[in-house]
Formats: sequence, C-alpha cells, structure tokens
Amino acid sequence: MGALGPDDSQRFYNRFSSSVVRRGKTTIVKLVNSTAFAMPFAADLSCLGVGQETKARMIELKGAYDDRKAKPERGELRIGPNFERELPPYSLTVIEF
Repeated sequence: MGALGPDDSQRFYNRFSSSVVRRGKTTIVKLVNSTAFAMPFAADLSCLGVGQETKARMIELKGAYDDRKAKPERGELRIGPNFERELPPYSLTVIEF
C-alpha cells in the first residue's frame, strides 16, 4: 500500500466518533478524530439548547497516534446553533457549555 494523501480522507470517515453528556444545565460534547487527516465537523447545536452565540470551554488533545508526550490544550471558544470546526488529526476535543 502506498502513502496516504488528503484525497484518501473519505475512506476514514468511520474513524470519527462523538458523544453528548448532559449534567444538569451543563452539556459536554466529545469529538474524536482517529484519522491521520484533519476532518471538518458541523453540527446543529440548537437541539442541545444553544439558541445564540455563547461562550464554551474547550480541552483538546492532539498529536501523532503514538505520541506519549502530548499535553491537552485548554481554552475558550464561541459556539452558536450552527457549530463548525476542523478537527485535527489524531485528536480528542471536549467542549463544555
């Protein structure tokens, strides 16, 4: 098998997972991209109660699939009912709002 390129990313869409957890008024969205390619993600968050742009906390862990020294990055972002983000290769993104 030859080297993989960006055009091969369509073959790997089954290596993406997501989950939503609700704890009282807090919603946690977990996104996992286990491919070697950045992957676009879009979701309608209005079904989770996001009616207008709001502040959210984010933790993202990314690196090579065998990187044992990767450290999570913490930050904030603005999310709205129509949420879009590019998920880095080999990443776990947790968004809490």
